Amino acid sequence: MDFEGLKKIRYERARDTVGEMELEAEATSLLADDPSTVAFLRRCVADDLWIDAVRVMAQALPRREAAWWACLNARASLDDDAPEQSTRILEAAEAWVFKPSDELGRKAFDLAEAAGFDTAESYAALAVFWACDNMAPPETEAVIEPDETLSGVAAAAAIILAVSKLKSPQEATAWYERAMMQALDIARGGSGRL
Repeated sequence: MDFEGLKKIRYERARDTVGEMELEAEATSLLADDPSTVAFLRRCVADDLWIDAVRVMAQALPRREAAWWACLNARASLDDDAPEQSTRILEAAEAWVFKPSDELGRKAFDLAEAAGFDTAESYAALAVFWACDNMAPPETEAVIEPDETLSGVAAAAAIILAVSKLKSPQEATAWYERAMMQALDIARGGSGRL
């Protein structure tokens, strides 16, 4: 995997990317020498610590890019016979990525909330909503800014939920490898479409 030229990584140091996140013990031990975010991600991938790598990468990417990464994985996990509701949720999330606005983010959230937050596409929509500037209901004049980490948490959950549909550890590993290559492409300024 190519970890070079990742111009969209938000935090230089892994400790800043990880923040208060609870990692597996093995991943936590990789932080001992205060590595860069890129070095830490490289180590997680080398040690097959996929879930930690996904969670950290989702925080390392800018919120819009993390939400797009979630959308890519949710789209890939949709079955041919997926309910129309799932497709509508994902289309709403993708629409926000292409033209971010609080209105489109709210639409994606409302569709996901109506469906229940138990699918990759619902969490992709949640990543979108938590990347908006204002989470307050539209009928109020209040402004409620989301915590900076929430969108990444939801994006990682979308990817992990997409992987959870797979039947074997080999399929899961292949999915995580592909997902990480997508994220690396996005971090270089690409579309993530491999």
